[in-house]
Amino acid sequence: MRVLPAIAAAVVALAAPAAQSATPRALGILTTGSGLDISPASVGPYQYTVQIHNIGQYPMRVRMQRTFNVVVPAGGWAFRVVHFSVGTYQVMASAPHQKPWISSVSVNP
Repeated sequence: MRVLPAIAAAVVALAAPAAQSATPRALGILTTGSGLDISPASVGPYQYTVQIHNIGQYPMRVRMQRTFNVVVPAGGWAFRVVHFSVGTYQVMASAPHQKPWISSVSVNP
């Protein structure tokens, strides 16, 4: 009978550090018909959910160097999970027949 409480305590002890250290991180990319906005512009070397929102009237192709290349419909969303390493990642957004917008995300230790 004493084994069950001991097992339960061990399971809770193992799960607790993971639950405390697992904080969700998000990087927002907003595209319009006339620009590109990234928030925050600087992140840490962790896993992030990249939330791409296109509020323009045309589909936008959004590319992040070494990570993803996605077409987001007009008024639509796309989500990608990215694990960043230290460095700078170039982000480019382009609509049909328009000059691309370029920005970057810095990853600091």
